[in-house]
Amino acid sequence: MIPFTENAKLIHGIELEYSFPRNSNKTYMDVKQKLESLGVFYTHNERDGTPTDRENLKPVFECVLPPMTRGHIQMMTLKKVTTAIEDVGGIIHNKCGGHVHFGLKAVDLSIMDGETWTKNSLDYTAQQYQQHNRTKRFYGDNLKPLIMPLELGKAIAKRYSLNQAIINSMLPRSRTNNYWAKPINDHVQQARFKNATDATFVCRALGGKYTVVNFSNWHPNGGTLEFRQAKGSLDTTKINAWIDILENLIITTDKGFMDYSQSTLREGQTPEQPYNARTRLGQIWAMCRTDNGCTISEMMMATGTSAQNIRGRISEMRSRFGQSAIVTSTQQANGHQYRDGDQYAGYRILKTFRTGVDSAVTEKPSNRCGNPSIWANISDDDFEWWQARIAAL
Repeated sequence: MIPFTENAKLIHGIELEYSFPRNSNKTYMDVKQKLESLGVFYTHNERDGTPTDRENLKPVFECVLPPMTRGHIQMMTLKKVTTAIEDVGGIIHNKCGGHVHFGLKAVDLSIMDGETWTKNSLDYTAQQYQQHNRTKRFYGDNLKPLIMPLELGKAIAKRYSLNQAIINSMLPRSRTNNYWAKPINDHVQQARFKNATDATFVCRALGGKYTVVNFSNWHPNGGTLEFRQAKGSLDTTKINAWIDILENLIITTDKGFMDYSQSTLREGQTPEQPYNARTRLGQIWAMCRTDNGCTISEMMMATGTSAQNIRGRISEMRSRFGQSAIVTSTQQANGHQYRDGDQYAGYRILKTFRTGVDSAVTEKPSNRCGNPSIWANISDDDFEWWQARIAAL
């Protein structure tokens, strides 16, 4: 079986923490209103729980961006959001963290390129927020069926800890031994971490949520691996430089440290018609199980039922046959804009699909592993940028 990152584009989510000057009465609502005035409806804005009273600082607020892949759209989106926060008067103080989540599933490049996926993700999330839908906020289609192996996550944590001293030099001093991002150096050496076969136990073995590498959002069917050590920033160059370091860490660990030779992907098949063909449910299935799939609008016309009911039926089908069995296409992919209404979104039920891993992925013996340095595979330009950053700090 090919590695998790092969023919794939990693997905990340950014949490922008910021605050305001002491004499300001502004809050995250001012940022939200500013973003919406610019046509940005895909961010989630709230007050963060970080305590600031002792330092006599204003509260920390948080702007959560949808899942994206690194590329032009991501850069433009990040710039638009950070500029809006600054325009409202947002600042960074030493209680603001810069948390990055990497998805446990990656974009399948044999189906869709990363730029198109990011555009779909932004459009989908904006649509969900505008409809006040909190049950499925984020776009999750056209992803590889393989979830990041837990052993890969553990190997990433070990490499991070091995490079902890270098990483400390790359970030402001306030982020070293930070209460909200504790180091894991000692924990990765202990038997309870090495022997853990469940993410919950890995998280406990590392010291819980508030560690530099956080497994608390790791779930059997997806979720994220979070990196918590960076300081908050509204500088897009610094934010993306850190994301690139982390993405490179994941990719080089996957390709240089993991053994997939004993693992295989299971193939799944959907039945031609699992329901009574004369029922609405049977007709929805038949319309979607075609080469081009079907839009919600077409299913509404054919069955006389509502868009909400159709989405519910599709969710039932996914629960029964698997998430990977049904692919969603946004209204943009079908030639419409999200303001036209989600009835122009569509679904396609795959006749064959890949469902998961049959056997375990393992870490290679140390004499067969790649270079453990955080700088492995980093370009000369990026290496020089980081050396200048370290010198400046």
